[in-house]
Amino acid sequence: HALGPGLFIYEVQQTSDLTYRVYDWDRPAHAGRRLHLQESAAVTRADFSGQLTHQPPLEETAAHPLVSCPYFTTELLHLASPLQAQTTGDTFHTLTVTHGTVELHGGEAPLTLQPWETVLVAAAPTLYELVPLNGTAQVLRSFLP
Repeated sequence: HALGPGLFIYEVQQTSDLTYRVYDWDRPAHAGRRLHLQESAAVTRADFSGQLTHQPPLEETAAHPLVSCPYFTTELLHLASPLQAQTTGDTFHTLTVTHGTVELHGGEAPLTLQPWETVLVAAAPTLYELVPLNGTAQVLRSFLP
C-alpha cells in the first residue's frame, strides 16, 4: 500500500489465500516475486461504488454500522458506558480501539486496550463487555455477517 500522511485506513477483507502483486518497489524480478498484472486487472471492478456513511453524533453508547457486505460487517462502537456483546459461535469479533482506553472483560482477566490496539474475540459463544476508561471511547468491530 502507498498512502499519504494523515490518513486512517482500516483494511478488512474476506478470507483468501491470494495476493496479487502489481508493483514491487523496484526490486529485481524473480520467480518467487512475480507481478500479477493480468490477474489484478481481471478482478478489478470499476463499476463498484460505495455509500459514504457520516459519523453520527456520539453522545451515548451505541453501535453504528459503517460497512456491510456478504463477506464482513464493520461497525463503530461509541462507548459512553459499558457495552455487553456476544459472539454466537458463528463468527469471531475483531475489536480495534480508535479513541480512548477500553477494558475488555470476558476472559480470565480484564484486558486493557489503548488506541490502535486490536484484539480478536474467539468465535466460540462468548459474552464479553467493553468498558470505557476515563470518559468515552470508540472501537471498530468487524465480524462475519
